[in-house]
Amino acid sequence: MSFNGGIKSNVIPIYAEANINHRIHPLQDPKEILEFDDQTIGDSRVKIVSDEIPIRSPISDYDTKAFKIIEATILGIFNETIVVPAILMASTDSKHFSGIVDNIYRFSPLTMTVDDLPRVHGVNERISVADFHNCIKFYYDLIEQVSGFVKVPKDSKRREKIK
Repeated sequence: MSFNGGIKSNVIPIYAEANINHRIHPLQDPKEILEFDDQTIGDSRVKIVSDEIPIRSPISDYDTKAFKIIEATILGIFNETIVVPAILMASTDSKHFSGIVDNIYRFSPLTMTVDDLPRVHGVNERISVADFHNCIKFYYDLIEQVSGFVKVPKDSKRREKIK
């Protein structure tokens, strides 16, 4: 959220604006968001103008070959992990693909602690060296899985090609 309302703190501006970025639940009607904002503000002098109606993300099917490939790739790197579908609380460029693909899976192969959360898009944003390596390995392995050229290490029981 950002606000703009004048150039001096001791002068009442003739114009002010706020930019609000919403995260919408997949089952929520985007128009409800704008109605909620209007009711919350409760001032007819305030005009709500939207550059675009917020887009809700469709719910992706997790009983698919694609999800199974992602799951196998995750387990190949994070073998103690339980893979379950969830909602990613972020806005991604994937919204531009919702009209051309059946399912969109948003996943980031990072481990985060509570201490990491304030740094997301903030001061000192970073990931660990281990996470950096895991990201590279994850996407490399995912591309191999999808392309069908999987080389399963002899010592691995979990990194097998999905049929």
